[in-house]
Amino acid sequence: MTFQLGFHIGQQNLSFTELRSLWQRLDQQGADWISLWDHLYEAPPANGTQDHFEAVSLLGALAADTSKARIGCLVFYVGYRNPALLAKIAATLDHISEGRFELGLGAGWHSQEAHAFGYDFPGIGARLDMLDEAAAIIRSMLSQPRTDFSGHYFSVHQVSNLPVPQQPELPLWIGGLGEQKTLKIVAEHASGFRIDLMQVRAPVLEDRLPVRLNSFRHVASFHGALRAAPLVHDARRHVHELDVRVRV
Repeated sequence: MTFQLGFHIGQQNLSFTELRSLWQRLDQQGADWISLWDHLYEAPPANGTQDHFEAVSLLGALAADTSKARIGCLVFYVGYRNPALLAKIAATLDHISEGRFELGLGAGWHSQEAHAFGYDFPGIGARLDMLDEAAAIIRSMLSQPRTDFSGHYFSVHQVSNLPVPQQPELPLWIGGLGEQKTLKIVAEHASGFRIDLMQVRAPVLEDRLPVRLNSFRHVASFHGALRAAPLVHDARRHVHELDVRVRV
């Protein structure tokens, strides 16, 4: 078992200059991982009353400003960007970072910002179906010359993704720990999953999680990786979460 230590930055209540100084210092001090989140409003929700930067734009700066730490977003909400576009974004960021980018994908939770910006925010069942389709498209576009997919929510037609990522297998993380559907998506499409340990009961991790993952091994091999983060609830903290990645 190996451990890696990273930092999850909530890009709010800080100037761009302060953000750059923060992630450059973390990179220089040996952080294994630096990530942002994918929100359009602040978190916890405050009806858009606090300064907050958009994730993709900021990731380009994070990629260019650092040279050692792996970088990513935990996690992109599938309802904000077409998954084919997100695969293109991931490949581009992998080149800017010279092979250090990791892609996180999730079903979202911040309904307040979604409604304010005019995005549909259906129930959790529909959002998980969207996540399943998006993960399939993205995984294929990051690894195959052409991708065809026709789903209920997303479709692509013989789409290519050039230039390909610098990494032979760009990591794809799925946010969540739903035993019925999320873990199946992880097993079929992802490198691992990301959870908040403060919100997960011990029996889920100790008893049911290994059983559920093992039940999906006939579907696809699972890499046995998770990224867990105790949440810092003070939204004004510079580092919003301390992020620990475990590989078993």
